Amino acid sequence: MTSQKFTRLASVSLVGALLSTPASAERVLEEVIVTATKRAQSVNDIPVAVSAYGADQLEQSGIRDVSEVTSVSPSLDYGSTESSASGNLSMRGIGTLGTDPGLESSVGVFIDGVYRNRSGVAIDELGQVERIEVLRGPQGTLFGRNTSAGLIHVITKGPNLEEPEGYVGLTAGNYDLKRFEGGISGPIKEGVLAGRLDTVITQRDGYLEDINSDETYNDRDRYMLRGQLAFEPSDRLATRFIVDYSKREEKCCGAPTSQQATGPQNVNNLTLNNSNDRALDSNDDPYDHNIAVTSGREIADEAEQWGVSAEVNYDFDAFQLVSITAYREWETDIIGDTIDFSGADLFYWDEDAPQNRQFETFSQEFRAQGNWEHGRWLVGAIYSDETLSTEYTARYGADLNNYAIGFFGQPTYAFLTQNNNFIAGDGVNDEGEQVSKSMAIFTQEDFDLSDQLMLTVGLRYTREEKDIELTTRSNFSANGNPCLGVATNPSAPAAARTIICGISALSQPLLADGTYTADKDDSELTGTVKLAYTLENGTLLFASAATGFKAGGFNQTRLSVNPLAPTGDNLGFEPETVTTYELGFKTFLLNQTMSLNGTVFQSTFEDYQLGQFTGVTLETVSVDEVESNGAELEATWLATDELTVNAGAVYTDNRYPDDSNIDQRAPTSDGNKRAGERLGALWSATAGVTWNQSISETLGASFHIDARYRDDSFSNSSLDQDFAQDSFVLVNGRIGVGDLAKNWSVELWGRNLTDEEYTQVELDPPPIQGTGGNGRIGAFVGEPRTYGITARKNF
Repeated sequence: MTSQKFTRLASVSLVGALLSTPASAERVLEEVIVTATKRAQSVNDIPVAVSAYGADQLEQSGIRDVSEVTSVSPSLDYGSTESSASGNLSMRGIGTLGTDPGLESSVGVFIDGVYRNRSGVAIDELGQVERIEVLRGPQGTLFGRNTSAGLIHVITKGPNLEEPEGYVGLTAGNYDLKRFEGGISGPIKEGVLAGRLDTVITQRDGYLEDINSDETYNDRDRYMLRGQLAFEPSDRLATRFIVDYSKREEKCCGAPTSQQATGPQNVNNLTLNNSNDRALDSNDDPYDHNIAVTSGREIADEAEQWGVSAEVNYDFDAFQLVSITAYREWETDIIGDTIDFSGADLFYWDEDAPQNRQFETFSQEFRAQGNWEHGRWLVGAIYSDETLSTEYTARYGADLNNYAIGFFGQPTYAFLTQNNNFIAGDGVNDEGEQVSKSMAIFTQEDFDLSDQLMLTVGLRYTREEKDIELTTRSNFSANGNPCLGVATNPSAPAAARTIICGISALSQPLLADGTYTADKDDSELTGTVKLAYTLENGTLLFASAATGFKAGGFNQTRLSVNPLAPTGDNLGFEPETVTTYELGFKTFLLNQTMSLNGTVFQSTFEDYQLGQFTGVTLETVSVDEVESNGAELEATWLATDELTVNAGAVYTDNRYPDDSNIDQRAPTSDGNKRAGERLGALWSATAGVTWNQSISETLGASFHIDARYRDDSFSNSSLDQDFAQDSFVLVNGRIGVGDLAKNWSVELWGRNLTDEEYTQVELDPPPIQGTGGNGRIGAFVGEPRTYGITARKNF
């Protein structure tokens, strides 16, 4: 369905319903309270482009982690590559997809007020959630760096100080899905001290069956445990302590072939060391779930994290003081055939020394806020200390040498001196440690210029210090350095040097070995100015200007090191800044049975951080400017006491300017090729209908369906037509029965009910981008249709 047809259909349906349904004076939408301004306020009273999704809506849509919020938020997108830890979020089409952990997200994720280091760190089971807030546009004044495109704030359900409560949920589904969730809460001392414990266990087989290993990939195996204490000894003091632990042990993520080239670089045309008779060809259909996914080597993705936080709120009458203290650790290991995704055994992550990443983070935030005669004030300060440790051991596979001979031909390969070859098991090891310290002070004031007119002014000063030490080592057998062999042969043509050393880009051997150190000290003053006017009927009109800041950093592998002049400075990339202007409105219609909110926006990103594929991995480079223009509209309508309709749409035109010049440091950069091109989908839209109906004095039935439309886009940052993704629609649904007191329920549910075929990310694997890679384009495909049954008991 085209975007025009989708828009016309939605408009006709909505207008027709408005004209045909009388409004009831007794039926009104419930007020939605959010903390988008760091204080509890009605979502329709604040000049912020924010959406809030409550527990019931999240449950009806089957949302279990942050990545699935895209089902209800049209402005939000998610994509994942070699592991779930590398997943990245984008807002209004802006966000950087990259696997390098030195790259920080443009969309910040906060859970109970605590920042998560990267988007992938936040992709875990959430357990019981009170609400999820999605804030669009720069939010740096109050929330800090790395929110230049927006943020997601998850507020989990807290302890019950008044009475005991609990729940148990069991789910079974296709792909042998098994899920258990349960929790209990209640007062230890009524009204003063209460506890809460939640846990989730999820297991599911993968939907990609690898014919080379008889394993299934893209499965789920997750565990989450969260404990809380709430202590409120007086009306002045309220505290909340949280301890959480989660673990993933999954076989993720496979990328079967979606397209093939016809030249000599195609692995199917080569004579391989294929003693296991591996199948390489997936018939260009990545959605045939019984296909070649690996070269026979295992793919595994393991992640473990835990954290503690303490939030203290104290009321001094004249002002309130808030303190949030947190410490978190996160670690992931990635092994196996997730480098070239070719089906041939070209490169692999060492199983005995996997790709390892670790974060250790401490943060402390203080805020003081209060009211004055004509407004509200807030001041605060935050400090964070983050250590990122990385280790990569990548090795040459058994097929690489024969692949090189077939690729370049024996005459070219003969230029190698001393019979230098790509010897299986040889490779490289990189170890790095990056220490980041961030300090900020901020303030935001609301001035009530009249009963209807409010001016908001905010400022934030951020200073970010980063230091990195990267040690790179090569492990080559005798005559096992083909790049060095061809480079030292004066009779070898320049093309041979480029090609042979291009395949060796995995290592840039010997010339790049060493220890590299570098440091960065960035500071930025950001802020916001907003003017809001409330009409007599309660409609809020607002205009705003805001700036945002995303920290610069360092690539965490040798791929950024210039082998001819290697220094630690080669690793760095610049901070990203944004200036955004918005005009918006928020209103109620039909006697407050409908809310309608809209925003138009214009953003300019400078030094936009781009995850660019170099032929082996995604390296972060800087683009001088990206322009973003668009509009968004969302509505909620309580059509009857039993029927609720939600809808939203966003139009985003994001482009590199015509004179844009991509950073040429990356040796495989395609330079100005993308100038003037559009990033992301032009249209995205969501719609949902929920119907609840009593069927007896004690029983009720429920029905829910939602859909998300995404326009034509590209599944790779190169914006090459090979990576064009057609528009698609994802449909989810749920039908159930339960008692009216909500003590129990049984539901049948499904996600991607139409079994839509789409890709999250596609890539042109190594060895050399721009030459057709290995002749294959690998696709990280979206999940197929899943369905199941859930039984739940509340007590």
